[in-house]
Amino acid sequence: MSRPKTAAMRIVDDSFNSTRHAGLKDHVEPTGKPIKPKMKKAPGLIWDRCVERWPWLTEADSDTLHRYCVLQAKFEADPLSIGSTMMGHLRSLSGELGGDPVSRARLAIHGKPTNAKEEDKFFKD
Repeated sequence: MSRPKTAAMRIVDDSFNSTRHAGLKDHVEPTGKPIKPKMKKAPGLIWDRCVERWPWLTEADSDTLHRYCVLQAKFEADPLSIGSTMMGHLRSLSGELGGDPVSRARLAIHGKPTNAKEEDKFFKD
């Protein structure tokens, strides 16, 4: 079975039916702050620091942030004990969370819809 199309994709491929597809949502906005799980002291302090520094994190980022905090705590305790594989995981998790300028630039920020037509974001003059 194929994956369901979003309203935007239906507009692009000209299969949007305003009666049938009017209720389709392109995305669901995650809400709330990340939920802090039980963890040791060092990862917990890193969690608090990340939530304060990265205000765009939501409840949907909780698991990724938890993994990042545990790896970051190991790195801060003994940087030489982390191999290249773990360092790669740490950098990847940081990027997923928007922890560096390049990944922040790629973050999709969904604001309130403008008065522009839906098609305008796909077909530029």
